[in-house]
Amino acid sequence: MRTPLIAALFQLYASGSFSLKALVHQSHSIGLTHPRAGRRLFKSEVHRLLRNPIYYGDFVWDGQPYTGSHAAIISRDLFDAAQTVFARRPRTRYPKQQHAFMGRLTCARCGCAITAERKKGKYVYYHCTDSQAAATTRISAKSASANCSAT
Repeated sequence: MRTPLIAALFQLYASGSFSLKALVHQSHSIGLTHPRAGRRLFKSEVHRLLRNPIYYGDFVWDGQPYTGSHAAIISRDLFDAAQTVFARRPRTRYPKQQHAFMGRLTCARCGCAITAERKKGKYVYYHCTDSQAAATTRISAKSASANCSAT
């Protein structure tokens, strides 16, 4: 039966001591699996589960909230506590690649940020994020580091 497991998942997340990633591992350890596939839940599925109002008795249809006739699995207070934890935790974003001058350079011409681009898997080129200047202003990592060490 999934009902007590889902209620436990809401309790754990509302406590504020679990991240979504930790909650995925916890859901597996308490035995909560995907309803049809029988596999571990993905982080996106746990996120969707914790955001779904159906578990406290409401549902959304065509963008409109409705009160359901089904029995609620959790209380509205527990659902709101979980949503408060969502609001407290900003979504972390990690860059796919680390570059030497990442976040440190701006374009002298227009003031936009300078971004790095890897070509052929090993050459790093820096260019302005402004689309018009990007076509004309390209600088290699070698010349960028030479210019920085010269000043």
